[in-house]
Amino acid sequence: MGVCKEKQTPRKKSKSQLFFFEGWGHEDTGIEVVTVSGELLGKAGEEISEKYRDWCHWKADLPGAQRPLEEIERINARMEEDDNSIKKAIGFSAKELFLEASRLQDQYKGKKEAPFKITLVS
Repeated sequence: MGVCKEKQTPRKKSKSQLFFFEGWGHEDTGIEVVTVSGELLGKAGEEISEKYRDWCHWKADLPGAQRPLEEIERINARMEEDDNSIKKAIGFSAKELFLEASRLQDQYKGKKEAPFKITLVS
């Protein structure tokens, strides 16, 4: 099916560890997406993984959604609660992880090597 190329580094980043992230893409076009590592979320437990997935869903969905104000306030409160739970469990908030993954995606998009785990399929 696909070929997995991995490269990791133990050096620390100021905001988070690079091993917290993984890149996905194709051999011909390079990295397309950088996400928070499934391994990191797995170590944090299913509840934290679900909270992060929910947080990301609402982060992507909320800005363009036409919802009543009360529902938006409820979602924002839940996102803040989830963000705090994630930070307590792994040391970084969902927002910090999301922003760092976005930054890394911008930096490594189209590249075939990165200082974190990448999977490029043929």
